[in-house]
Amino acid sequence: MAALQSRRRGTRRIGEQLVERLFPSASYELVVVDLADHAGNLFTSPCEEIAKLNAAVASSQLAVFASPTYKATFTGLLKAFLDRYPASGLRGVVAIRL
Repeated sequence: MAALQSRRRGTRRIGEQLVERLFPSASYELVVVDLADHAGNLFTSPCEEIAKLNAAVASSQLAVFASPTYKATFTGLLKAFLDRYPASGLRGVVAIRL
């Protein structure tokens, strides 16, 4: 399970609360990726570090994409990350956008 979140505390906490409510007593591995930590590499291609993050999300059962709203949409960092996937790159992954 992966959650891609922002440094904004409120956004991060909402994502964590969602996972806790969906799986209150289940055992799961929560991986939180702060894309701001990888900003320099998101616009470098190819990049092994980002490819590993993309593979980790693609192998998850659930991905929560939590991003503050910027000009009525998600941030450019999240868009740059998602643009690296082919059309069916997240097939089989339940994705939730916050």
